[in-house]
Amino acid sequence: MKKAGGILGLIGGIFGVFAALFTLLFGGVASAFHASGTSTVVGLGWGCLGFSMLAIILGAVCLGAESRWPAVMLALGSVAGAVLGGTLVAICMILSLVGGVLAIAGTRPTPGSAKGRGWAIAGALASLALIVGVVLAGGSSDAPKTTASATHKPISVQTPPAPPRVQVGETFQTRTFRVTISSATVTDAVGSGFVRSTPASGGEYLAVAWSYTNTSGAPVDAFQAPSLELIDPSGHVYDSDLGASASFATQINADSKVLSNVNPGITITDGDVFEVSKALFDASTWQLRVTSSDGSVDVQLAPQPAPEHANSSPSATARQGGVTPAPAVAEGQELALPGTIRIGHDKLAGGTYTYVRADQAFVSPCDGNQARDLLLWNASIGDPLILKAYAGQHVLLHGQIACPASGIQFSPDSATRP
Repeated sequence: MKKAGGILGLIGGIFGVFAALFTLLFGGVASAFHASGTSTVVGLGWGCLGFSMLAIILGAVCLGAESRWPAVMLALGSVAGAVLGGTLVAICMILSLVGGVLAIAGTRPTPGSAKGRGWAIAGALASLALIVGVVLAGGSSDAPKTTASATHKPISVQTPPAPPRVQVGETFQTRTFRVTISSATVTDAVGSGFVRSTPASGGEYLAVAWSYTNTSGAPVDAFQAPSLELIDPSGHVYDSDLGASASFATQINADSKVLSNVNPGITITDGDVFEVSKALFDASTWQLRVTSSDGSVDVQLAPQPAPEHANSSPSATARQGGVTPAPAVAEGQELALPGTIRIGHDKLAGGTYTYVRADQAFVSPCDGNQARDLLLWNASIGDPLILKAYAGQHVLLHGQIACPASGIQFSPDSATRP
């Protein structure tokens, strides 16, 4: 049983090495796509490699050991690996654990074997030191390095400059890439047929079509190509939904590459879809961020309102305690309304409909309260989804305010274009 236990320990360790390589490869690929939690996956991979090497060493020692100490260390190392190494290494450690138990049961100490007990313990400790060194070496690549200084000198900390800002539809240039955010549309589905994707209950999709061109004179590694993130007003970073993005890519015929280099002069079209809460998402306060090897650039989803002129009347502001009063409009008044067209569900009306979120709140002539979201409705058309093609886009609508029994509405002059 001693030899059988040693062989099982060797087999478990060998399988563990393959599991470690797979885990490290998966973590590296996920890190290249800026997925969250990749550092944990890589850490598990290094832990898997360490415990697998320990199982191989102790399994080989168990084959000819006259002491139970190597078998005991094999069993304990297997338990520690199963607990700390992740799912894959836990499966592999089952074999080495069984091997350690068999080696313990099959080892019969012989007279004089105690003389080798010290060597067995020393060998086990050396093996543990080797594994700890491997794990620390794997984690040191991401850890910041610090050096000690004999004297403490004041360090001047400079606040990094904020990323430059552009708007959807604009093209900007970095040191290596020319990037264009073509469109950012709020929708309730992307793709079609078998690849159609819809958000979860209470959510909606922000579908972003964009492209980038390598303007440098050399190929650029795929891991250094631009990537897209969504930032909320609190600074939280949202990664794209991989499944929905794949469906959207087929819809817009994207030609993005996964692991291939981006050669000079080549333009890559891509599409990313973010799943967001209907109640939380607001195009006027959320923004996109393009990140590449050249740095980051923030992209505003909707134009920001122009700041008030320095010579604006202070008396009107003072009467409201420092807050500019919302303007009032009249029912049937012809006006140009700037805002963002969005798609709603069962809030302003039953079913699915389009509405406009105005850039600035105003006093509603219907109930005297401040209003910002207005249902789009043109009685001559009768379509609840008019101007759907412009969903997610900032527009200037021309039309009239209406006050039916169902609530405030905005009737645009055209149902086909802003």
